[in-house]
Amino acid sequence: MGRQTNRIFLSMITVLILFVAACSKDPSSNEGDSDNKGRVAISMFMGDSGLPHPEGVDPENNKFINIVKEQAGVDLKLEVPSYADFPTRFNLMLASGKMPDLVQTYLVDETYRAARQGAFIDLKEYYDNSPQVQKYITKEMMEFAKDPVTGKYWRIPMAWEAGPQGSGVNMMRGELIDKYNNGVWPKSVDEWIEFFKVVKKEIPDAVIMSNAASGDNVFTGGGSVIYFWYGAVPYGWRIQDGEIIPNVLLPEFREATLVMKDLYDQGLLDPEFATTDDSRYNEKVINNTVLLQVNSADQIAPGAVYYKTEKSLPPHAKEVKWLFAPPLKEYPKVLKDKKYAEPKMGLPIITHGLYISSSSKHPDEAWKVIEAFASDELYESIFWGYEGEGVTYNTVDGKRVPTDKIGPGTEDYWSLHLALVFGFLEGQDAKVASHRLALGDKYTDEVYNSIYAMDQIARENGIGELPGYVAPDEAVLKASEARLAINSFTVEAIMGKITMEQFDQRVKQWEAQFRDVIYGPMQKYLDENKEMLIRQGVKHAGW
Repeated sequence: MGRQTNRIFLSMITVLILFVAACSKDPSSNEGDSDNKGRVAISMFMGDSGLPHPEGVDPENNKFINIVKEQAGVDLKLEVPSYADFPTRFNLMLASGKMPDLVQTYLVDETYRAARQGAFIDLKEYYDNSPQVQKYITKEMMEFAKDPVTGKYWRIPMAWEAGPQGSGVNMMRGELIDKYNNGVWPKSVDEWIEFFKVVKKEIPDAVIMSNAASGDNVFTGGGSVIYFWYGAVPYGWRIQDGEIIPNVLLPEFREATLVMKDLYDQGLLDPEFATTDDSRYNEKVINNTVLLQVNSADQIAPGAVYYKTEKSLPPHAKEVKWLFAPPLKEYPKVLKDKKYAEPKMGLPIITHGLYISSSSKHPDEAWKVIEAFASDELYESIFWGYEGEGVTYNTVDGKRVPTDKIGPGTEDYWSLHLALVFGFLEGQDAKVASHRLALGDKYTDEVYNSIYAMDQIARENGIGELPGYVAPDEAVLKASEARLAINSFTVEAIMGKITMEQFDQRVKQWEAQFRDVIYGPMQKYLDENKEMLIRQGVKHAGW
């Protein structure tokens, strides 16, 4: 659910032809300016975030959107393209210049460019006078959402801080720690490798370490575990003594690559690690004992529930323990500081946002719709549902207890895509209660204790990005080429196709070709904004 950016380059003539063909109605037209209750009609374009309305559910007339309409006192006319069609339909709409009153999108770059050209209004004054929106979107969040070019506040962003923070090494077969290591977690990379060997001996067809190559990124998930422990995940960077250093240039990256080569030579790293796609990787995880991957904190409990409840999985899945492995107690000697191998927080917002068109004849009513999307009634309906036997929760001894009709796969789960202000991570009390129902108390405590441990470290380390930084076009254009180059020489070194001396030469070539153009502007931004970033909670800006 969304951080991607899509760009569509078409001639204006082609755009307009396609737009007419693709859209059955003009989203900017408020046909019949009011409904039969005399309410103003507000047009809105929005996505479903991959959670489409079920068959038989009318996007403009259902128990969730009706809350929004009643709270705002408007007649809401919706255009909701599918998740797959959203980028195309959105860009066609921008190109046409015919805008609805309200727009919801996750495509920030395209939307801010259009806003700078007059497509949307600054929402700061509305926000400052709205206690209900401020309940979920803090002033700090608005600052993070501010256009770094103009200083305008084009969007009300989606909150993204309610859930657990950070990323870590996700142990996908935690029960094997009990079975083969007497319940003792390995405390160093060397101890983990010894554990790999034990599992491989006991389960000969185990893959142990695998990976899912995705687009330009070969080293994701399982492929980044060793690099994570060495504080040098591929494609990343660190701030060390005030200098931004691409991880590929670090001695830690070289040492981690040597460890990966050793795992490959011993048959502990999937021989297909560089070419396995998501689908094949998931098959191996489920069927061939893949042990570890790097994952975000918000994915751990849902993953545990999936293994426990998904009927299509093989029988052994019900016994699987899916949780975070504890942080290492002994880090590699080459690591400059363990903080580089620890998680950080994400931004408290994501790219989803709500915008009011400058062409709207009813901006005040459009704002009321935004406030309605932040209403307490909608919050309760999305995250808890309705009380009553057989509905979504019952009240027992003063506490809400979910039924089996709350959470992924249930009939109203699609309504999560309407959490346009609260964010998809909200409703943690309902989520934890639902997970406890599926996992039982003991396993739930185990899973959440592992999550909270990672969350605490992430919050101590602060925000891990450089908020407000906008990469110049030249850097954006070079990014893919830089990742592909890293893939090439790192995969070749792991597989023994080049020597480590040749690897070193290729790294130097990479530095000469990419460092200044990609990381030079980042360094300049850091130098000019260091104190501001630290005040915003970007602690590593001072590392």
